[in-house]
Amino acid sequence: DGEISLLQRDLELFTSGYERFLGLATVSKLDAIPSEIQPLINELLLIDAKWEGLKGSIDDLRSKVVMPLATGRELPARPVNFRQWQRDCQTLLDKLQELKLPRKVRDIRSAHDLIYWLHRQFVSALAPVAEASGQGQITEIAKGRALINILPQGASGLLNNNCISALTKLNIAVGPNSIGLSMLNMVDVARINAKLGVHVCTITMLERAEGGKGRTLRLDISDDFSQDEENTHLQGKLKRFWFLAQTLRCALLDRNSRPMAISFNQSAGKMSIELNQLNSTPALQVAFVKLVTILTGLSSMDVTINQFNRSDNIDKWYFETLVEKCQNGLDESKNNWTFKHCLVLDAINSRGLIPPWHYDYTFLGYLNREYRFFYETAEKAHHVVNTTEDPDRKTELRQILSAATEQLEPDEARRVIKELLAHMAIESLSQHVFIELLREDFDLDHDRELVLFLVRQDPMIFQNLADRFNDDIEIATSAIAQRGELLRHASNRLKNDPDLILLAHRNCFYAFIYAGPIAKHNEALLRKIIQENPLAMMFATESLQNDKDFVLPLLSRKPRIYQYLSERLKSDPDIQAAIGNKDVGLKQ
Repeated sequence: DGEISLLQRDLELFTSGYERFLGLATVSKLDAIPSEIQPLINELLLIDAKWEGLKGSIDDLRSKVVMPLATGRELPARPVNFRQWQRDCQTLLDKLQELKLPRKVRDIRSAHDLIYWLHRQFVSALAPVAEASGQGQITEIAKGRALINILPQGASGLLNNNCISALTKLNIAVGPNSIGLSMLNMVDVARINAKLGVHVCTITMLERAEGGKGRTLRLDISDDFSQDEENTHLQGKLKRFWFLAQTLRCALLDRNSRPMAISFNQSAGKMSIELNQLNSTPALQVAFVKLVTILTGLSSMDVTINQFNRSDNIDKWYFETLVEKCQNGLDESKNNWTFKHCLVLDAINSRGLIPPWHYDYTFLGYLNREYRFFYETAEKAHHVVNTTEDPDRKTELRQILSAATEQLEPDEARRVIKELLAHMAIESLSQHVFIELLREDFDLDHDRELVLFLVRQDPMIFQNLADRFNDDIEIATSAIAQRGELLRHASNRLKNDPDLILLAHRNCFYAFIYAGPIAKHNEALLRKIIQENPLAMMFATESLQNDKDFVLPLLSRKPRIYQYLSERLKSDPDIQAAIGNKDVGLKQ
């Protein structure tokens, strides 16, 4: 409830501040409002109306959702009331968080939509307002990038040449005749507003921040984290924000300041990163350059690391997961593994950047030697397996791995090579090559712990394992629970395990074809399988094909099983009545 109130207050200030900002363009020339600004002024009444409507809806829904809790009452007890309460919760969440990238004011449906719209319009208006108000000198340093200097004669601003050079490389979204990046440069203040694809960010540098914070660098960045099916890169977006926070830590962004502070606003889908008490202006500018360089390097990285979720055993991330995982650094083992895996994924997959967007991996220089090894060596290994024929692949891969680790102690070299091969085995389309290297060079066939870990990450590894692991019930269960067709690679003993066969059928209706001979004659097992998934009637015994009491209730669920019935049952009046007009083609 407090977070919603804070969001409403911030939006109130944002809206009113935006109106006052546009008013600056009319101060010096009331009769000559710039042509770029007049449409923005014209839509202010519509924005106010949208905001009032949103505020009313949010307040109404908040009372329905929060009041039962605030007054100490139980949650709605009757199912119908509870379902309505759940619907109210989802509607409130949509009114706050949903982002549909509105093209016009009338398309604004949520608080997040309004934030996006105001930020976009503010970026577009910054340069013409500064020019019209007579308070700034505007230079378009590159297409869609406006530098606005508001400086006393002869004075320098906070944005020095290094800062501006870094900003020219930032990948921004630029429409026809629009500004995608505005850079406000003053003696004690610099503020950057950027459109980074579908999300937006603001970077602020202050020589003297409020509350005694001293020299301050602050990043506010937001994205669409809605949980709907259309948001196909949600997992990648969440991990990219997490990767950004961890990379800033690797870059020692807070070397000359108080420890980096990270905060979140789930309602706005926003993450804020702040450094305070930097010890000098040059230190503030160096931190700024690092921040912008890292943002440039992470453009569209959500596309590559979205592929992290190949296994059902990989926990899905939510905004709360992002908040929790950002609390710890890379010294935490799970974070360390996830960070390396993101690097490997990015090295072997294309982000699909379309010109004028470009790849810039300068940020890798801020990582330590081991993290750079994972990215650079994964990239080389991926190139080898895609351009080299067997049997030369493994030889070339060994040469690459040896050259990349020649400066390390032997034990350390073996550790990082083994770890990299595991990451590549999980993600590479040529995983069998990396499994073979693990088998030959690291005795994978006697490392059950690593095998179980690999299968949990990617069940398809189960098809490349030694026989002893195909007969391991825990390893087989982990694989087959995700991909039922992998039953074909289980040992002969496990192919007759009723529980494992049932498990396989829950995600693969034809898995029974891989069952062992004992299981195939187990009619009680087959009954269970068909009851769970009627399509398994294709494997029915003659007695089941003739069992009217058994098949009759299944027909209403899957009329297609009619084709698997005996000829006698197909002509039965009750069966004909049950099938009705469904699947007439099958009956014929």
